[in-house]
Amino acid sequence: MLTAATNMLRRSAMQNGQIAARMFSTSRLFTEDHEWVTVDKESKIATVGITDYAASLLGDLVYIELPAVGADLARQDSAGAIESVKASSEVYSPVTGKIVEVNDSLTDSSNMALINEKPFSDGWMFKIQMSDDSELAGMMSEDKYRDYVESTK
Repeated sequence: MLTAATNMLRRSAMQNGQIAARMFSTSRLFTEDHEWVTVDKESKIATVGITDYAASLLGDLVYIELPAVGADLARQDSAGAIESVKASSEVYSPVTGKIVEVNDSLTDSSNMALINEKPFSDGWMFKIQMSDDSELAGMMSEDKYRDYVESTK
């Protein structure tokens, strides 16, 4: 009986581990402009937002401009803007491709705080169908980004 229960728990843990590995199989990458990117490896759709560091520098947001769905952007093209009571900042596309989705909820003033509160989840800004995944090679891992931020302070 104990062996059967142990085997069942092992199978369950293995299945849950496989599910977790699939959910987190894409690493978050970072740019020097303080954008983050996660990529669905199958669809090659990149989700983009600004980092918690950038959000903390901006403070309370008052305006967000998102790119238009269907827009073609080259790497480093302006993909929108963010304004706060402290500053304004362009948001750049970290990759080349076509915008396939935007987080419209962020344009509602009551939801702008999501960028500050949950920049890596609900505060994502847009999704872009990548046309050249080799552009990811120049981005930083989380550790390298953290070192980069420390070196610029």
